[in-house]
Amino acid sequence: MRQLFPTIFLLALFSLASLTHSCRPSMWVVGLKENQTVDNHLTVIGRSVPILDRRQDVPGYTVSVSKNDTELIRAIRSDPSVGFVTKVSQNYFHKHEKFVAGARKGDYDNHFTKAAESWGHEDDEDFIAEFIAEEIEEMVDRMSKPSYYWHELEIADPEVFDLQQIGRREPLKWVVQLEKGYNIDEHINVITQLNPHSVTVSSSSSSM
Repeated sequence: MRQLFPTIFLLALFSLASLTHSCRPSMWVVGLKENQTVDNHLTVIGRSVPILDRRQDVPGYTVSVSKNDTELIRAIRSDPSVGFVTKVSQNYFHKHEKFVAGARKGDYDNHFTKAAESWGHEDDEDFIAEFIAEEIEEMVDRMSKPSYYWHELEIADPEVFDLQQIGRREPLKWVVQLEKGYNIDEHINVITQLNPHSVTVSSSSSSM
């Protein structure tokens, strides 16, 4: 019995840790389109939003979403001023800032040195030094611009339409069953009034 107690205790501890992790709210980044403000956005969606941080560099904000609040993301997306809504890790911005700070301190110089050496410049110290300085400066400059965040986060949102506005980058697939007597063509006509290309019906779906 004494031998079983530590095992039972550890199992209980792991179960508690897993439960705590599963109940942990997820973090999302909401990016607003040009000349849009967070305050106006909140007025449009008309409900409280648990904002964690307003981000001028996006621009937009981060929001904490509990698993029980299934309508929050849908409400946020309902505002036309929203450019993207992307789920990220809790320390997303911290990791980014830490990487940029490390680049400035020279933490990744060895990586660029190896790149220069692979091109046959292993004996040219002046070239390597200049190459590292230029590459680090370019990388830090690019990653410090608000457009970098916007691009990286927007392409990670599967519900964002592509540049040609002809459909989502990663189309969402749903199986829809209509009430008896409701015509499929009438249904498609209703839901595509705002965007004729927003829905594509497969043959298998239309035969249901």
